[in-house]
Amino acid sequence: MADEVVPPIVAAKKPVRPRAAFDTLAVKQLALTATIARTAQRPECAPRLAEREITAAFVAQLLTDEAACQGKIAQASNLRSTKKDITTTERTAKKTLLERTTDIQSAASLKWSGQPAHKGDREAYGIGKPLHSLSRPNLETVLVGISQRLTTDTLPGITPAKITAFNDALAAWQATDISQSTQATDAAQLLIEAKAELEDITKRRLKLQRAADAAFPYYDEANAALRSEFGLPKTRPFRPTQE
Repeated sequence: MADEVVPPIVAAKKPVRPRAAFDTLAVKQLALTATIARTAQRPECAPRLAEREITAAFVAQLLTDEAACQGKIAQASNLRSTKKDITTTERTAKKTLLERTTDIQSAASLKWSGQPAHKGDREAYGIGKPLHSLSRPNLETVLVGISQRLTTDTLPGITPAKITAFNDALAAWQATDISQSTQATDAAQLLIEAKAELEDITKRRLKLQRAADAAFPYYDEANAALRSEFGLPKTRPFRPTQE
């Protein structure tokens, strides 16, 4: 009897954890910086840190820059939220616009139905085209063309009021695209600036922590609680991982 072949045991892969968003990590780092800076301002800490070139002005500027960076991250987050709202508005605007377009297309189809010589006129109004599924640029080309034709064409049942309603709907829909692009660009720029600022803030925070590590050494048990407030290990020297 042949030996039974035992399949190799394959270790299960650990689930991959998604990376946290930059702003979530940044907010935590900035909150840590603020806590450490406020600890440095305490009367029992400030003089000893000043001996190691961590002045009151240094700490105050660190807190100011931390708050400014927090503000940019919050503003970028708000812009992204606004962009989601604009996307909803865009869908509503498109629905209204296509409803207005359908009315105009029906009138154009009625005017030139069964007239091969006017095939180009029907095409100019997008008749037969799947407007709902067209890309935004292609749809905009068709709709702008319709708007231009309406300045000279007379269609049955299409009053000046309906033409105005169509043009207003077109303008409202076009505006949502501009708004979305602006919001996305502004949010991206704010995050680029915030990343650069966070790097500088982190370097200065580490400088403060190194000074605190020397001013309140780990081998003095009386410093244990204070070292924790500075983000330092209680029983060993400070060895930052960000450097």
